[in-house]
Amino acid sequence: MTNINRSVAFVILAAALLIVLACGDSRNGSAPGNIEGFVLEDASVMTSVNFSGLLNAVDAPFGMAGSVGFSSDAEDYEDALDDWRDHWEDDDKSFGTTLDEVADFMVVHYDGGGYRVVKGDFDFSDIRSELEDQDYDDGTYRDSEIWEKGEFEAVALFDASGAFVLGGKDSVREVIKAVQRGEGFANSENNGLIGVREKTGKGLVFLAFDDCRNLFGVDAGAVNNCETFGLAVTGGSEGEADVSGAVLFSSERRAESGMDDIEDAIEDNNNIDADIEELKVDGEFVTFNLTIYE
Repeated sequence: MTNINRSVAFVILAAALLIVLACGDSRNGSAPGNIEGFVLEDASVMTSVNFSGLLNAVDAPFGMAGSVGFSSDAEDYEDALDDWRDHWEDDDKSFGTTLDEVADFMVVHYDGGGYRVVKGDFDFSDIRSELEDQDYDDGTYRDSEIWEKGEFEAVALFDASGAFVLGGKDSVREVIKAVQRGEGFANSENNGLIGVREKTGKGLVFLAFDDCRNLFGVDAGAVNNCETFGLAVTGGSEGEADVSGAVLFSSERRAESGMDDIEDAIEDNNNIDADIEELKVDGEFVTFNLTIYE
């Protein structure tokens, strides 16, 4: 508020106060607005859970109770939801948030390490209080708010994006660097994980790998020239799950030749009972929709 006319200073100050109250700490940079925007360019694995969708699902897809990183013996989906909430609140890395406040949760692995991103409708003053209680030290890195603990742990808060990033110090700082540079995050041009995510859609649960070693449990050599694949659970009911998938090849010609390999990999897999609803070549991708049965 320098170099302004004193006659309008009060009005500007009042407006600024309202913004601070709405957004919290201003050290947050121009962070991405959606959770996949936090994926670093050299990411090799990403998994995400759309908790707002899962917690509000009318019909819970088959297998969801054991598919979100929390072990659960619950047979009833409502019991599973309660288990997830308890696991979340018992985790000291939730920093006082509740699962019902979380919209999306994501884990990213890249060449230099890994980190988690949590996005939702949070009261960041409560998160700061919890960080302080857990002996994290408040600081600033490249004009962004960072809380650090010991030699290794760090949390970056991005109030305006409704997100916080946690992991090792180096990983969290890499995310902050990308935010401040305005580059260094993944997109469909520089990273296949984002490409397959765009083809499968967000889904309730999504996972993607930058190689095909885990493609339906078959050896990578069984699907020639496969580079990246992703799967998303998009819906379903108690006894079945709707799954959308995408496999990225090095060229459209190789995608066309690999489509039969993917069909065989799905049909020959003894671990799943699935119907192929759609299987097609889409440029350098092979995309498919499955119904998987209990």
